[in-house]
Amino acid sequence: MANKVLGIEIGQNFTRVVEIDYKTKKNPKIYNIFDFATPQDMMADGVIQDVSMFRSLLATKLKENKVSTKKVLFVLNSARIATREVEIPAVKDKQIKEM
Repeated sequence: MANKVLGIEIGQNFTRVVEIDYKTKKNPKIYNIFDFATPQDMMADGVIQDVSMFRSLLATKLKENKVSTKKVLFVLNSARIATREVEIPAVKDKQIKEM
């Protein structure tokens, strides 16, 4: 049996869904991938405003795309979370933490 996980990214405009084999590191198998429009005013700074409406919409989309995976990871976009991208030179794995 495959080790599938469902990744759901809920964005301001679109919700993206991917069903993927999470045990395979080099070439993970993607079983299903789709997106749909996030309803207007559904998200406010990383918080879902109408949870029951979004839950119904998500359940419908999962059923339409024949997704049955039970393990799920959610990603919500928010301005409250700071992210920073840093480029470092090529170094050994042991040295990355020091940098």
